[in-house]
Amino acid sequence: MKLSIILVLFLSFAANAQTLSSNILGDWEATCVIEKVDTNKLEACGLCPYEEKGGNAISISTITFNFGNQDLTIITSNGTTTVPIKYNEKLEHLVFTNNGITYDFSILYVDVLSKIILKSQNGNIIYLERKNNLRSK
Repeated sequence: MKLSIILVLFLSFAANAQTLSSNILGDWEATCVIEKVDTNKLEACGLCPYEEKGGNAISISTITFNFGNQDLTIITSNGTTTVPIKYNEKLEHLVFTNNGITYDFSILYVDVLSKIILKSQNGNIIYLERKNNLRSK
């Protein structure tokens, strides 16, 4: 009887888990959009490793996103991190936590197969281009 209950709970959880759209799976080169938030202050998304250069200039390192069915691997010059993601297929929405910060992104399509924009609820924008312009298999 206990096994039946556990099996039902597991199947119920598995049925509710949404995997990422096949249009998004694979490797993406990320470009972080810089926003001028004050006279002498620039900001970029916390996922993007950047260095302030002074004089209203910052330098952003390359970042790669690899989307799996239920996780995201973030590859930067500082290292690699894999985090679980929650995906809402109906709203094309992506939520994950990295380094204690929860990111909540809408997925905006420029070109479904090769270019997308991630726009966070607090205004951060990350532009993604598929690496090698090919879909992951």
